[in-house]
Amino acid sequence: MPVWIRFSYKGLKFLVDSKVGDLYPFIDVFIRRFYDSVEIRSDSIIVDVGAHVGFFTVKAATKAKKGIVIAIEPHPENFRKLLINIKLNNLNNVIPLNLALWDRQGTLKLYNFNLSGIYSVVYPGRQFTLVKANTLDNVLKSLGIDQVDLVKIDVEGAELKVLKGATASLKRRIRSLILEAHSSYAVFSVAKLLKKYNFKVSTLLIPQYTFRRFVRGENLLALLKFEIIDHITRWVEKKTLLRDMTVFVKRTFLAEQQAENKRGEYCVMATKMGGE
Repeated sequence: MPVWIRFSYKGLKFLVDSKVGDLYPFIDVFIRRFYDSVEIRSDSIIVDVGAHVGFFTVKAATKAKKGIVIAIEPHPENFRKLLINIKLNNLNNVIPLNLALWDRQGTLKLYNFNLSGIYSVVYPGRQFTLVKANTLDNVLKSLGIDQVDLVKIDVEGAELKVLKGATASLKRRIRSLILEAHSSYAVFSVAKLLKKYNFKVSTLLIPQYTFRRFVRGENLLALLKFEIIDHITRWVEKKTLLRDMTVFVKRTFLAEQQAENKRGEYCVMATKMGGE
Protein backbone atom coordinates (compact mmCIF):
# COMPACT_ATOMS: atom_id res chain seq x y z
CA MET A 1 0.00 0.00 0.00
CA PRO A 2 1.35 3.48 -0.82
CA VAL A 3 2.10 5.94 1.94
CA TRP A 4 0.54 9.30 1.16
CA ILE A 5 2.34 12.42 2.34
CA ARG A 6 0.55 15.71 2.75
CA PHE A 7 2.71 18.77 3.34
CA SER A 8 2.68 22.54 3.11
CA TYR A 9 5.39 24.98 2.09
CA LYS A 10 5.06 28.75 2.27
CA GLY A 11 1.27 28.48 2.32
CA LEU A 12 1.03 26.02 -0.58
CA LYS A 13 -0.33 22.51 0.00
CA PHE A 14 0.64 19.26 -1.69
CA LEU A 15 -0.16 15.56 -1.59
CA VAL A 16 2.43 13.08 -2.90
CA ASP A 17 3.19 9.37 -2.79
CA SER A 18 6.23 8.23 -0.81
CA LYS A 19 6.88 5.19 -2.99
CA VAL A 20 7.99 7.30 -5.93
CA GLY A 21 10.27 10.28 -6.46
CA ASP A 22 7.58 12.90 -6.09
CA LEU A 23 9.71 15.21 -3.96
CA TYR A 24 12.60 15.70 -6.38
CA PRO A 25 10.62 18.07 -8.67
CA PHE A 26 9.66 19.95 -5.50
CA ILE A 27 13.37 20.54 -4.89
CA ASP A 28 13.79 21.82 -8.47
CA VAL A 29 10.90 24.27 -8.18
CA PHE A 30 11.19 25.53 -4.61
CA ILE A 31 14.70 24.81 -3.29
CA ARG A 32 16.93 24.94 -6.37
CA ARG A 33 14.51 27.51 -7.90
CA PHE A 34 15.17 26.17 -11.36
CA TYR A 35 12.46 28.33 -12.96
CA ASP A 36 12.80 31.53 -10.95
CA SER A 37 14.65 33.30 -13.76
CA VAL A 38 11.42 33.67 -15.76
CA GLU A 39 8.89 36.44 -15.12
CA ILE A 40 5.35 35.50 -14.14
CA ARG A 41 2.89 38.38 -14.00
CA SER A 42 -0.55 38.37 -12.43
CA ASP A 43 -2.16 38.02 -15.89
CA SER A 44 0.35 35.63 -17.49
CA ILE A 45 -0.76 32.77 -19.74
CA ILE A 46 1.47 29.78 -18.97
CA VAL A 47 1.78 26.25 -20.33
CA ASP A 48 3.35 23.67 -18.00
CA VAL A 49 4.46 20.75 -20.19
CA GLY A 50 5.33 17.81 -17.95
CA ALA A 51 3.40 19.18 -14.99
CA HIS A 52 4.07 16.07 -12.88
CA VAL A 53 2.10 16.39 -9.61
CA GLY A 54 1.81 20.16 -9.93
CA PHE A 55 4.64 21.88 -8.06
CA PHE A 56 5.39 24.42 -10.80
CA THR A 57 1.71 24.60 -11.80
CA VAL A 58 0.63 25.55 -8.28
CA LYS A 59 3.44 28.06 -7.83
CA ALA A 60 2.77 29.68 -11.22
CA ALA A 61 -1.02 29.71 -10.83
CA THR A 62 -0.68 31.38 -7.42
CA LYS A 63 1.34 34.18 -9.02
CA ALA A 64 -0.81 34.45 -12.18
CA LYS A 65 -4.11 34.84 -10.36
CA LYS A 66 -5.70 36.75 -13.24
CA GLY A 67 -4.08 34.54 -15.87
CA ILE A 68 -4.25 30.87 -16.87
CA VAL A 69 -1.96 27.88 -16.37
CA ILE A 70 -2.44 24.96 -18.76
CA ALA A 71 -1.01 21.94 -16.94
CA ILE A 72 -0.19 18.99 -19.21
CA GLU A 73 0.75 15.64 -17.64
CA PRO A 74 0.54 12.26 -19.41
CA HIS A 75 0.92 9.75 -16.59
CA PRO A 76 -2.47 8.78 -15.07
CA GLU A 77 -1.27 8.55 -11.45
CA ASN A 78 0.69 11.80 -11.60
CA PHE A 79 -2.31 13.45 -13.23
CA ARG A 80 -4.55 12.28 -10.38
CA LYS A 81 -2.20 13.87 -7.86
CA LEU A 82 -2.02 17.00 -10.02
CA LEU A 83 -5.81 17.35 -9.80
CA ILE A 84 -5.70 16.86 -6.02
CA ASN A 85 -3.00 19.51 -5.59
CA ILE A 86 -4.90 22.00 -7.73
CA LYS A 87 -7.95 21.44 -5.52
CA LEU A 88 -5.95 21.61 -2.27
CA ASN A 89 -4.79 25.11 -3.23
CA ASN A 90 -8.24 26.29 -4.37
CA LEU A 91 -7.00 27.21 -7.84
CA ASN A 92 -9.62 28.01 -10.46
CA ASN A 93 -7.21 29.33 -13.10
CA VAL A 94 -5.67 25.96 -14.06
CA ILE A 95 -6.66 23.86 -17.08
CA PRO A 96 -5.35 20.31 -16.47
CA LEU A 97 -4.90 18.00 -19.48
CA ASN A 98 -4.06 14.29 -19.24
CA LEU A 99 -1.95 13.75 -22.36
CA ALA A 100 1.58 13.77 -23.73
CA LEU A 101 2.82 16.42 -26.13
CA TRP A 102 4.56 15.17 -29.27
CA ASP A 103 5.14 16.20 -32.89
CA ARG A 104 1.91 14.50 -34.01
CA GLN A 105 -1.36 13.18 -32.66
CA GLY A 106 -1.57 9.53 -31.63
CA THR A 107 -0.63 7.09 -28.85
CA LEU A 108 2.76 6.73 -27.15
CA LYS A 109 4.46 4.35 -24.76
CA LEU A 110 5.34 6.20 -21.55
CA TYR A 111 8.13 4.18 -19.93
CA ASN A 112 8.30 3.77 -16.17
CA PHE A 113 11.62 4.18 -14.38
CA ASN A 114 10.05 3.56 -10.95
CA LEU A 115 10.45 7.20 -9.92
CA SER A 116 7.50 9.41 -10.80
CA GLY A 117 9.88 12.19 -11.82
CA ILE A 118 11.38 9.94 -14.49
CA TYR A 119 8.65 8.78 -16.84
CA SER A 120 9.74 9.15 -20.44
CA VAL A 121 8.54 8.42 -23.96
CA VAL A 122 12.15 8.55 -25.18
CA TYR A 123 14.24 6.56 -22.70
CA PRO A 124 13.02 2.93 -22.82
CA GLY A 125 12.21 0.83 -19.78
CA ARG A 126 10.72 -2.54 -18.97
CA GLN A 127 7.30 -1.22 -18.00
CA PHE A 128 5.20 1.30 -19.87
CA THR A 129 1.79 2.91 -19.98
CA LEU A 130 0.00 3.77 -23.21
CA VAL A 131 -0.92 7.45 -23.25
CA LYS A 132 -2.69 9.80 -25.65
CA ALA A 133 -0.50 12.30 -27.46
CA ASN A 134 -1.20 15.55 -29.26
CA THR A 135 0.68 18.62 -30.43
CA LEU A 136 0.92 21.89 -28.55
CA ASP A 137 -0.38 23.65 -31.66
CA ASN A 138 -3.55 21.53 -31.57
CA VAL A 139 -4.01 22.01 -27.82
CA LEU A 140 -3.72 25.81 -27.94
CA LYS A 141 -5.97 26.03 -30.99
CA SER A 142 -8.66 23.89 -29.34
CA LEU A 143 -8.55 26.06 -26.21
CA GLY A 144 -8.70 29.28 -28.21
CA ILE A 145 -5.38 30.52 -26.78
CA ASP A 146 -3.86 33.16 -29.07
CA GLN A 147 -0.92 34.18 -26.91
CA VAL A 148 1.30 32.37 -24.40
CA ASP A 149 3.67 34.28 -22.13
CA LEU A 150 5.65 31.28 -20.95
CA VAL A 151 6.04 27.60 -21.82
CA LYS A 152 7.85 25.46 -19.24
CA ILE A 153 9.00 22.06 -20.54
CA ASP A 154 10.31 19.14 -18.49
CA VAL A 155 9.71 15.99 -20.53
CA GLU A 156 12.77 13.77 -19.99
CA GLY A 157 14.30 13.81 -23.45
CA ALA A 158 11.26 14.64 -25.59
CA GLU A 159 11.89 18.39 -25.74
CA LEU A 160 12.60 18.55 -29.48
CA LYS A 161 9.52 16.48 -30.34
CA VAL A 162 7.36 18.81 -28.25
CA LEU A 163 8.77 21.87 -30.02
CA LYS A 164 8.32 20.31 -33.46
CA GLY A 165 4.64 19.97 -32.60
CA ALA A 166 4.50 23.66 -31.73
CA THR A 167 5.90 25.34 -34.84
CA ALA A 168 2.80 27.43 -35.51
CA SER A 169 2.76 28.57 -31.90
CA LEU A 170 6.48 29.38 -31.97
CA LYS A 171 5.82 31.62 -34.95
CA ARG A 172 3.08 33.73 -33.41
CA ARG A 173 1.82 32.63 -29.99
CA ILE A 174 4.73 31.93 -27.63
CA ARG A 175 6.76 34.73 -26.07
CA SER A 176 9.23 32.79 -23.91
CA LEU A 177 10.24 29.26 -22.93
CA ILE A 178 12.25 27.57 -20.24
CA LEU A 179 13.10 23.90 -20.49
CA GLU A 180 15.32 21.19 -19.09
CA ALA A 181 17.62 19.22 -21.40
CA HIS A 182 19.88 16.29 -20.60
CA SER A 183 22.71 16.51 -23.13
CA SER A 184 24.70 19.07 -25.10
CA TYR A 185 23.29 17.59 -28.31
CA ALA A 186 19.74 18.13 -27.06
CA VAL A 187 20.63 21.73 -26.21
CA PHE A 188 22.11 22.29 -29.68
CA SER A 189 19.05 20.80 -31.43
CA VAL A 190 16.57 22.77 -29.34
CA ALA A 191 18.49 26.03 -29.72
CA LYS A 192 18.78 25.57 -33.50
CA LEU A 193 15.02 25.11 -33.85
CA LEU A 194 14.16 28.04 -31.56
CA LYS A 195 16.53 30.41 -33.34
CA LYS A 196 14.79 29.52 -36.59
CA TYR A 197 11.66 31.10 -35.10
CA ASN A 198 13.49 34.23 -33.95
CA PHE A 199 14.07 33.34 -30.31
CA LYS A 200 17.07 34.56 -28.37
CA VAL A 201 18.44 31.48 -26.61
CA SER A 202 20.64 31.19 -23.54
CA THR A 203 21.83 28.02 -21.83
CA LEU A 204 22.91 27.33 -18.28
CA LEU A 205 24.73 24.15 -17.33
CA ILE A 206 23.42 23.06 -13.96
CA PRO A 207 26.31 21.63 -11.90
CA GLN A 208 25.90 17.99 -11.02
CA TYR A 209 24.72 17.96 -7.47
CA THR A 210 25.22 15.85 -4.42
CA PHE A 211 22.61 15.25 -1.80
CA ARG A 212 24.59 17.31 0.71
CA ARG A 213 25.09 20.27 -1.63
CA PHE A 214 21.43 21.27 -1.63
CA VAL A 215 19.71 19.99 1.44
CA ARG A 216 19.88 17.09 3.86
CA GLY A 217 16.71 15.20 4.53
CA GLU A 218 16.57 16.44 8.11
CA ASN A 219 16.89 20.08 7.01
CA LEU A 220 14.30 19.66 4.29
CA LEU A 221 11.87 18.25 6.82
CA ALA A 222 12.44 21.30 9.01
CA LEU A 223 11.22 23.50 6.14
CA LEU A 224 8.01 21.61 5.60
CA LYS A 225 5.01 20.64 7.65
CA PHE A 226 4.46 16.96 6.93
CA GLU A 227 1.68 14.53 7.65
CA ILE A 228 1.76 10.90 6.55
CA ILE A 229 -1.52 9.22 5.66
CA ASP A 230 -1.88 5.53 4.88
CA HIS A 231 -4.63 3.99 2.73
CA ILE A 232 -7.20 4.39 5.53
CA THR A 233 -6.01 7.95 6.34
CA ARG A 234 -4.59 6.99 9.75
CA TRP A 235 -2.10 9.56 11.10
CA VAL A 236 1.38 8.39 12.02
CA GLU A 237 3.26 9.71 15.06
CA LYS A 238 5.64 12.58 14.35
CA LYS A 239 8.77 10.67 15.39
CA THR A 240 7.98 7.85 12.99
CA LEU A 241 7.06 10.39 10.34
CA LEU A 242 10.42 12.17 10.51
CA ARG A 243 12.35 8.89 10.41
CA ASP A 244 10.40 7.55 7.43
CA MET A 245 10.55 10.84 5.54
CA THR A 246 14.30 11.20 6.09
CA VAL A 247 14.87 7.74 4.60
CA PHE A 248 12.48 8.52 1.73
CA VAL A 249 14.17 11.82 0.84
CA LYS A 250 17.67 10.32 0.98
CA ARG A 251 16.70 7.38 -1.23
CA THR A 252 15.00 9.71 -3.70
CA PHE A 253 18.08 11.92 -4.00
CA LEU A 254 20.42 8.94 -4.38
CA ALA A 255 18.37 7.44 -7.22
CA GLU A 256 17.96 10.81 -8.95
CA GLN A 257 21.65 11.60 -8.61
CA GLN A 258 22.53 8.32 -10.31
CA ALA A 259 20.15 9.14 -13.17
CA GLU A 260 21.49 12.69 -13.60
CA ASN A 261 25.11 11.51 -13.55
CA LYS A 262 24.37 9.56 -16.73
CA ARG A 263 22.90 12.44 -18.71
CA GLY A 264 23.83 15.81 -17.26
CA GLU A 265 21.38 18.69 -16.87
CA TYR A 266 20.94 21.96 -18.77
CA CYS A 267 18.51 24.83 -18.44
CA VAL A 268 17.56 26.41 -21.78
CA MET A 269 15.82 29.80 -21.78
CA ALA A 270 14.42 31.46 -24.89
CA THR A 271 12.73 34.82 -25.48
CA LYS A 272 10.99 35.95 -28.64
CA MET A 273 12.69 38.85 -30.40
CA GLY A 274 10.84 41.49 -32.46
CA GLY A 275 9.16 40.35 -35.66
CA GLU A 276 8.66 36.77 -36.87
